[in-house]
Amino acid sequence: GFGAAAAHYFPTTLLLRRHVSRIWLPDMPAHGLSDVPRSIDPLTIEAGLFEALDQVVTEPAVIIGNSMGGLAAIQYALSSAERVRALVLVSPAGGSSTIEELNGLRRTFELASHRSSLAFVDRTFSRDSFVGRIAGLRHVYAMGVRRKLRREHMRQLLTALRPSMLLPEELEALRMPTLLIWGRQDRILPRSHLAFFKTNLPKHAQIEEPEAFGHVPFIDHPVMLVTMLLRFLRAL
Repeated sequence: GFGAAAAHYFPTTLLLRRHVSRIWLPDMPAHGLSDVPRSIDPLTIEAGLFEALDQVVTEPAVIIGNSMGGLAAIQYALSSAERVRALVLVSPAGGSSTIEELNGLRRTFELASHRSSLAFVDRTFSRDSFVGRIAGLRHVYAMGVRRKLRREHMRQLLTALRPSMLLPEELEALRMPTLLIWGRQDRILPRSHLAFFKTNLPKHAQIEEPEAFGHVPFIDHPVMLVTMLLRFLRAL
C-alpha cells in the first residue's frame, strides 16, 4: 500500500509460509528497500513493480494486494492474466471517487503534526489492534508514518492520484478466481469504494467483510487473515 513495505507482511508470511511453495514480497518503487525513481507517478510505480513481478512469477501465482497494492494487483492481472492463478484484494484502492472524496483521502495522508499522525494511526488499525493496547507503540507508529509520508516523493505520488483509477469494465474483465476482503472497521478508504467493487467485480468474485478488520489486517489480525486466505486457496 501507499507508504507500506514488504516487512509489514512478515507476521502473515510466517503463518502462510508452510502452506505454499514460495512467497515473493516485492517493495514497490519508492517504498521499502526499493530505489526512488527520478519520475514519481502511478505509471512509473506500476512499471517498476510489473517488471519485478515478471522476473519472479514463472508460473501462475496467487497475487495479493492491499490498498494501493490492491490496485496494482488488479492492473497486473489485467495486463498479465496468464501469470495470475487467482487474485486476493484487501481493501484495494482504485474505486471511483468524487473530487471531494479524493481531496478528503489526500488530507488523510497530510500529517502536519504528531496529533494528526496519531489520528491517522487510529484510523489505519482496527479498534482492538495491539497498536492501541501497547503503551507507547501508537506514538512510535505515528512518528514513523509521519516521517515517511512527509518525504517529497511520497507527496508527489499522492498529488498524482486521480478520481477514477479503474474503470467498471476493467473489473468486469477479471476472469480468474477473485477474493475481496474489506474490513468493516476500514476508516481509510471511503465506503463508496467498497460499493464500486461490489457493483463491478464479476459475479464469481467472493466478498468478505470481517467485523474485526481495519485497513491493514495483515498487521493487526494476521491469524484471521491467513485463515481466510487458506480457505480460499484450498478451494482453487
